Amino acid sequence: MLITPSRKLQYTPCYDEYECARLEVPLDWNATIDDDFSAPTVALAIARKPAAVDITDPRYGGVVLLNPGGPGGSGINFLLKNGASLQTIVSSGHSPRNASENVTFYDVLSWDPRGVNNTTPGHICIQDRQARIAWDSQDVTLGHDLEDPSIFAQHWARSTLFGETCASINGTNDLGTNGHLGEFTGTASVVRDMVEIIERHGEWREAKAQKLLLDDTTSLRRRDPQALARTAWSIGAEQLQYWGFSYGSLLGQYFASMQPARVGRMVLDGVANADDYAAGEWARNLHDTNALLLEFATQCFAAGSLCPTYDDHGAAQIVANIHTIMAALKTDPLAGKDGENTPFIVSASLLTDTILAQLYAPFFGFSETARLLAAATAGNASYFIPYLPATPYAPEALFPAASRPTTGESFTGIACTDGLPHLTETKSAYQSYVSSLTAQSPLFGSGWSLVRTPCRGYSVRSRWRFPGPFGALTAHPILFASQALDPVTPLRHAEAATNRYPGSGLLNAGGAGHCTISGVSMCAMKRVRNYFQTGRMPEVGLVCESEVDFFAEGGPRARFEWAEEGDKELWEAMLHLADKRPGREAKQGARGRGVWLL
Repeated sequence: MLITPSRKLQYTPCYDEYECARLEVPLDWNATIDDDFSAPTVALAIARKPAAVDITDPRYGGVVLLNPGGPGGSGINFLLKNGASLQTIVSSGHSPRNASENVTFYDVLSWDPRGVNNTTPGHICIQDRQARIAWDSQDVTLGHDLEDPSIFAQHWARSTLFGETCASINGTNDLGTNGHLGEFTGTASVVRDMVEIIERHGEWREAKAQKLLLDDTTSLRRRDPQALARTAWSIGAEQLQYWGFSYGSLLGQYFASMQPARVGRMVLDGVANADDYAAGEWARNLHDTNALLLEFATQCFAAGSLCPTYDDHGAAQIVANIHTIMAALKTDPLAGKDGENTPFIVSASLLTDTILAQLYAPFFGFSETARLLAAATAGNASYFIPYLPATPYAPEALFPAASRPTTGESFTGIACTDGLPHLTETKSAYQSYVSSLTAQSPLFGSGWSLVRTPCRGYSVRSRWRFPGPFGALTAHPILFASQALDPVTPLRHAEAATNRYPGSGLLNAGGAGHCTISGVSMCAMKRVRNYFQTGRMPEVGLVCESEVDFFAEGGPRARFEWAEEGDKELWEAMLHLADKRPGREAKQGARGRGVWLL
């Protein structure tokens, strides 16, 4: 059953415990909007997991919007996989049956932003699905050893051509006389969409409460005379409650800078540098990646024989061994066949990308990194079968996207128009950029340098671009959160961001990985819960200590004891969020090579 777009939020039951909607919004928020929406529109795909209490319950806290990152990540897929766990964290740890009136239970909601996945129209650069798969597979086979002049030249040509294809006015993104879709997919427009989502949710909340309270034969209104006032729609003044990850932290910074009076409870997690992003540089992401790789090696050395890549010469030697393995794969890739007898190779680029993905979520990823390196050393290609490129997940057809855009296509339509143009970039300038990133991270810098390369051919410019300045006095203080060691959004960016938003706070989760949910930290997640429950910031100067044994007998384990009601459920939620092992990502889809901020 397809969901019909509506200018109001009309929720339809979907995916068992969720409700879905398609919210119709103007394509161009800065154009004159007709009452009948005869001007072009966008249909935002939305999914919501209702709170554990009814909206008329005094403990109902409203809706928390979630963004998974990207740009170009699917909020729908993210919510289907992680919604229940994130709802457990932000809501009270008590059962609604015996919880007091001083606790709060939230809806959690996410959406596919403009140009992304189920939202229509989608920013599609290569219409034929098989052609897109073939194009991406060529990219994977080519790898990203940009020190090789031949590989450099091919990537230069391919990325420029891809950007030009996405920008082609005769392609799928052509809106006729209204222009090109990429002119309307930038983050500033997404901020305005978020305002519309919370306004329409307020409208829906009031109407739903009135139906429950005024039409209910049990006279609920007489038992709770404040219910109507509590659920009333604050027209033009609804506030955003939000948890954004990685690029989602950028989206939050855009929102807070453009709509400071609308900021309610806001957690920006895995904080990226907004100035770097708005400039289109992607040059300040890898500052802590070497330290994180050394942390892996340090944990491996401390574990001794429990770590498959242990070397008794110490952590520095383990790191050196990794570089030796990569160098060997550059000249002699592994060859294998999968269960369908399809041949494949394991290149240095595939291993590098796979290890970086493991560093995103090291609770299981550290031990898996050790096994991957051991398999490469032993020539065991079959171990890599679960990590071969896969077809992205697409949920059942509630949203009419017969051909959905890939993450890379959506990324181009968003990031390339948010940043300054790179159309005149020369090969020598790009080589200097690659060199600067490999200086930050010799292992991962070359691959990261490919992130923004399609922008070199993407001539489309946003009609509504917000260049900054970033920072504002918000209606409610923001909580910035980060791991102590994050592979692509270093802690320093969270620390710097707090100075731009007076009254904001900092949560240093003290562990390793991308965003606080990549670790399993009772200390960190209780602070996030307390912020959503009470609005209070973590203690000033608090650094949560790592609570994880990465290389333990029988697998990784967390070191803490359950002390309060709800701790067991919180632990299970954290474990689910930290589990990025192959086969556990079916509802999130395969990570596109080169678009790693997801």
